[in-house]
Amino acid sequence: MEGILGNTRTVEKETNWEERERKTQKGMEESHGKAVVIEEERKWEEMNKDCLVKVFEVVGLESLILDVPFVCKSWYNASLDPQCWKNLTFPKLGGWPSSPFMERYMDEYHADKFSVTGFIKFVVDRSCKSSVKLVLPGCCSLEAFAYVSNECPSLQVIGLPSELVVSGENHILEFNFSGLGTKGYIDNEAALAIATQLPKIKYLHLKNSSLPRESLVTILEGCKELVELDVRNCIGFEADDEEILMLASHIKRFKPEGSEIYEDWWFDEHISSRDVDSDAGSD
Repeated sequence: MEGILGNTRTVEKETNWEERERKTQKGMEESHGKAVVIEEERKWEEMNKDCLVKVFEVVGLESLILDVPFVCKSWYNASLDPQCWKNLTFPKLGGWPSSPFMERYMDEYHADKFSVTGFIKFVVDRSCKSSVKLVLPGCCSLEAFAYVSNECPSLQVIGLPSELVVSGENHILEFNFSGLGTKGYIDNEAALAIATQLPKIKYLHLKNSSLPRESLVTILEGCKELVELDVRNCIGFEADDEEILMLASHIKRFKPEGSEIYEDWWFDEHISSRDVDSDAGSD
């Protein structure tokens, strides 16, 4: 009898376990079904504008121009919020053949040709002149930079080609920038322009440049309020130069790592043709 009862109890346990398993599986299926229905009913165009703006703040200039505006009307309207345009890095422009960005832009906006200066002005206007940080393309013209400087009153950090630092056509550095990023051949004329026209600059990024020792000394002696000076991997001075380190001792974040002197100085001239780094003016 005990054996029979024992077997009966075992069968009941197995039956109860199977029943619970079926209920659990059914619940999971119902729950999953509801999740699918919710997903299907969600309307992305009705997402809260503040949430969209938060996302668009970090998608980058290319997406703000070529992707977001064409999704739906609500996304387009959200992309016009000035908050989305405060920190912008331009893609590589110019050259031949045209860059993929330029080709997409002409296709999306039905343009017959692409003007770098015209595009920079278009971005400034689209941003409602709200930009705080701009990293301009290496082929940026003086006209385009002057437009940016005059039309973006909140601009604090700028990345630009080294050629524009010493342009004789205009005192383009006579603005209240707190940060400047550039890459190229920083000769003493360029260094003097930085030191005399931006003596109160806080953040200066010149990494991967050709930076002769005398140019660096000129900057260190003229820019006494620097908080950060990034001259990593430069050509023209030794990273452990004692005089340089002494002159830079007041700078909270002085970054000379990887810099050294090369004997082949012709290489310096070739560096001046390279584009501005996408991280110029940033960490």
